Amino acid sequence: MSATPARFADPRVAECLLRPLATLRRRCRLYMGLEGAVHVAVAVLIGIVVQFVLDRWLRLAVSQRAVLTIVAMAAWCWVAARQLVWRLL
Repeated sequence: MSATPARFADPRVAECLLRPLATLRRRCRLYMGLEGAVHVAVAVLIGIVVQFVLDRWLRLAVSQRAVLTIVAMAAWCWVAARQLVWRLL
């Protein structure tokens, strides 16, 4: 497939074909973005709950909490990149 727009003899044909495709493309990107945002939100909520439970159960020190927070943030960044950025590129 080429990146250049298609040329039609009649401009009405282009309008009839390309406008619905552009609308479909916008809606697909919107749904993919929303789905990715939901995945990121779920990952953040799960990470928060896991951090809270581990902290209360194991009585972690401040340095251990910092390491756990850094690991959780790295996981959230990976999920955000995979579910939002790479999908929408």
